[in-house]
Amino acid sequence: MLARAQCTAAPPAAALSRPPLRRLQALRRYARAHGGLAVRAAAAAGSGGGVSSGSSSGSPDPSSVQDCSGLSEAQLQAVAEQLMSQSREASQSKTARLSDDTLQRRMALLLQLGFSQAAIEAAIRKTGGGPYIAEQHISEIVALLRQWGFSQKQLNSVLAGSSAFTRSAADVEGVLAWLQQEFRLQHGEVARACGRMPSLLAQKQETLQANWRAFEAEFQPTSSAIAALAAVLQKGHAGFLLLKSETLKAKVCQLQQLFFVDDRSLPKRIGHMAEICGFDIPGTIQPRLAFLQALTGVPDKKLASRILSCPALFRTSEELLQRKRNALVAAMGEQAAQDILLMRPDVLAAVEERAALNITALQQLFGVARESAAGILCANTRLLKYNMQDSTTASKLCSRVAFWQQVYSLSADAAAVRCSVMLHQSLCTVAPRVAFYQQQRPDQPLPPCRAFTSGNEAFCEQFKLNPLEFAAFKARWLASEEGRALCQHEGKQSERQR
Repeated sequence: MLARAQCTAAPPAAALSRPPLRRLQALRRYARAHGGLAVRAAAAAGSGGGVSSGSSSGSPDPSSVQDCSGLSEAQLQAVAEQLMSQSREASQSKTARLSDDTLQRRMALLLQLGFSQAAIEAAIRKTGGGPYIAEQHISEIVALLRQWGFSQKQLNSVLAGSSAFTRSAADVEGVLAWLQQEFRLQHGEVARACGRMPSLLAQKQETLQANWRAFEAEFQPTSSAIAALAAVLQKGHAGFLLLKSETLKAKVCQLQQLFFVDDRSLPKRIGHMAEICGFDIPGTIQPRLAFLQALTGVPDKKLASRILSCPALFRTSEELLQRKRNALVAAMGEQAAQDILLMRPDVLAAVEERAALNITALQQLFGVARESAAGILCANTRLLKYNMQDSTTASKLCSRVAFWQQVYSLSADAAAVRCSVMLHQSLCTVAPRVAFYQQQRPDQPLPPCRAFTSGNEAFCEQFKLNPLEFAAFKARWLASEEGRALCQHEGKQSERQR
């Protein structure tokens, strides 16, 4: 397979340099001015495999396309010819209306736009021929998607998984802009959603909007549920926007019964339920619930409530879930493992060796015996979700331990007893509270560390502190040299005013 260079060129279309709204309007005017070519391309997809006849009318001038293939002209044409032959073999009659020259030209265009030979071959296999594109639009759409932050891998996914490249750039950007606005996503988050569910880009923006308005009217999701739905989109689960209304209602009704979600609770839980709407509910969800109940010993109603927010358990094989439970028992002991599963059955979504690895990490972090480290993990089961072998996570936890040791003048083993419960608390959240308390109550000893875990309002109310003064103090403290140094390992949270 021939190597290629990564295409990093800026989008060539002048319209793409405009502000988002004006750019979208300009692209729509462009599409209208060119006589609805995308509509004709889509119609051709339905009748002749998404491709037009052998005419090259409307095709881009090859010399005007920046070549990102990294191939010589001879190599480019040789690879394009191979791909043309593969497409013929895969599609049989679908591309019969295209001349060999036209089909080969399309393959060369895709290579020039930065798609690798392997990516095009994968698209041919997945689509049963093709790839199906509108030559007059694809350069502009690729430039648009790159501007929105699509990686080459995500572009490959769009090529193989949707008919987006048979549409106009204006139609595609309409979908992108609507997803961004409606679900408050960043460009990269929209790219992630569409890269994992490329069929979104094949939809009309008006259709998605109508489906979403119907979803809102039927289920009335809360703001937290909408945030959960935005996260679901980024995972590539867009069934709540794509399924027919009656199908979706029936699935949600089944899930309500299985997970004991009444109508009053539905607006809060619909965000988590949406992620598993794509599963076969009688064939997958129901038997998996029964298996997890037998595996964990958790009563069905309590178990259903706990794992609804952990859909990964429904994508993990029963064999692997059994191995994870066995590994937890081996690391913690039968009784401790059962206690953990009663509290957090979702720990089975963590990696198989997580408990044993994190016990070792806690031993090193606090300088305690293995039994004590296992006790910390059992008392703070949330730590089972941490990958403590990751250097970034380890640095974060070490800085948190050092902070509480310094604040309470503790040795490492004493900190393990008194402050291990604070390991999952960000210093960006708790350290300003500790500093403000010390400033306002200089002659009083610090209360137990748990006193600093409540929200800002509850913290101020508990100790009779002025919430406005605290808010101003916190902003100054986080921006101070001391605050930045202390929170440097907290990642993005160090930049937030929480």
